[in-house]
Amino acid sequence: MLAVVESITGPQREVVSIYNDEFLTPLSRPQYFIEVYRCVEVKVGDCFSGMHGYPVPKTTAEIEIVVPDITNKDRDSSDKNKFYKYVVYNHTSCKCGTFKFRNGTLHKTITNNEVSEADYKAKYRKNPVNLIHRCHSHVCNPQPRYSLVHEHANVIPKSKYLAYQQCLPGSVALEKNNYNISIEMIFGREGIVSVLNDILCQAYDGENVEQCPKIEEDRNPVTTTKKTLTMPSGKKYLMWWMNLCLIHFLKVQAQCIGNGLMNSCACNFINACTYDASTKKFVAFSGSASDLKKFVPNVRSFALSPSQIAEICEPGPIGIIYDCKNRIPLAATIVLTADQYEKRSYVRPTQSFMESVRIGHDFQQNDIDYTTPLEHVPCYESMNKHHYIEQNWYNALYLPNLAYPQSQCPSNLKKSAIHRGHLIAASYGRGTPDRTIHTFIYTNAVPQFGKKNSGAWRAFERKLIEWARQNCKEAPLHVIVGSIPSTYGTNDRRFFGEAGFSEFMGPSNLFPRKAGYRVNVPAYMWTAACCHSASPPSFTVSTGFFAPNKPGRRLVNSVELSRLFSSVRAIGVDLFPKMPSCNEDGNYVPL
Repeated sequence: MLAVVESITGPQREVVSIYNDEFLTPLSRPQYFIEVYRCVEVKVGDCFSGMHGYPVPKTTAEIEIVVPDITNKDRDSSDKNKFYKYVVYNHTSCKCGTFKFRNGTLHKTITNNEVSEADYKAKYRKNPVNLIHRCHSHVCNPQPRYSLVHEHANVIPKSKYLAYQQCLPGSVALEKNNYNISIEMIFGREGIVSVLNDILCQAYDGENVEQCPKIEEDRNPVTTTKKTLTMPSGKKYLMWWMNLCLIHFLKVQAQCIGNGLMNSCACNFINACTYDASTKKFVAFSGSASDLKKFVPNVRSFALSPSQIAEICEPGPIGIIYDCKNRIPLAATIVLTADQYEKRSYVRPTQSFMESVRIGHDFQQNDIDYTTPLEHVPCYESMNKHHYIEQNWYNALYLPNLAYPQSQCPSNLKKSAIHRGHLIAASYGRGTPDRTIHTFIYTNAVPQFGKKNSGAWRAFERKLIEWARQNCKEAPLHVIVGSIPSTYGTNDRRFFGEAGFSEFMGPSNLFPRKAGYRVNVPAYMWTAACCHSASPPSFTVSTGFFAPNKPGRRLVNSVELSRLFSSVRAIGVDLFPKMPSCNEDGNYVPL
């Protein structure tokens, strides 16, 4: 019989995992998916069937990605953090070749792919776009994928690869379809393959996560009976893959547990560590993690889901209590010794925000959320698919011309800048350049209206440093800065993303081409600070300030710590549980 002859077409777009060809992620690595081009299609022409009948790359380009080991958070403090390099091949032209050659040109084999932390920081910004961010932030299209059919050696070249669509792991398939296609075997035989396609995907919501295989094949491709077919290697392979799905799902859930507040962050909490005034240094905390919790501020009630809170110690050190569901910090802590707050020279660095390596990226803000930070009008998308004026924000900008409830959003409204608002200000990181740079991390940021952030709020941050110089008498300054999510109490719920603002978390119906609403917009911002010296004559001084997170230049208010949360009617919030004198009104010194 004459051999079937085919011709090679150009590379086709496909989305792949940077780790392997099965869309799977190692448990110690973050999920990472990129767009590449692969040689997968042939047409009638000059490619022969059989062992040499596979479309393979004639030329390739290398795509390099660096990622952290997400188990860094579990390491002993004396052990170094680990980072790794992966290389994926991008096919730029195609030819006929062997199956073995094809497999060798997907992911580059690197004997030792560990890189230094310095290399990781230098190359991180050059990483290609991680598509997991986009599909976790809005309703999105499934990604193009290709799979070799079972017994592909006995299939003619044009039928060796099946095209299908798959939602990224971690997202949810809203719609699917299943259809059977005929594949042509050598010697004129025919097989039937059942293809399961994802049609529409939705942001990860903690349930119904899409993880499992997309193509089921007939174990006997010579039959023409159409039916629902099994995986190519039988039930054992299917069960193995399902177990991987379950493990991967649990990994996604577990990535927001943080690395805890022990070790370098423990002394951020007043009275947890003994301060030696002669050396101007803290004696390391000697208790357990459960002991430390007695010193940590109890702000967990502000979270959207109190069971989804992470405690994180970022470099700096900055201790963070993080609302995983709302993707914002509830509180961030730092301690400044006298040599730090007395330091007069301070230059704010020109530093971009980075994602934390201590929780999964699905639980963080990212650059996509802030794609157009200067172009947001004071309007929000409602659940009923209308675009309404946000009454409180509008009134802050347009007094005395008040907006009515559920007024339609006009096109000529003033636009407000949205900043990545630090909780621990860059100026609180004074002391060393690295300490300041470490404040530029998404776990230390919330969406904050720009005029407030750059105006009155920043002025009060400066005042707090001057307050410490005048009142702390060389005692350490313990600072806690927090946000109250708009999901708390009777606040109007507001969320933020590339599409603007909404009253719900999820994809945008009005702006489907933009990333949806992933991040909570806090209703209030607050700061509490306390200095205490046990050396005679002992003393305690404290102060606080807060402001609603609204556009405009409304003043920030300095208040006693006992009144810090009165605007949101929160009671029983103890920010300094092991130093009650911080909370006493008699020790309050206004800014």
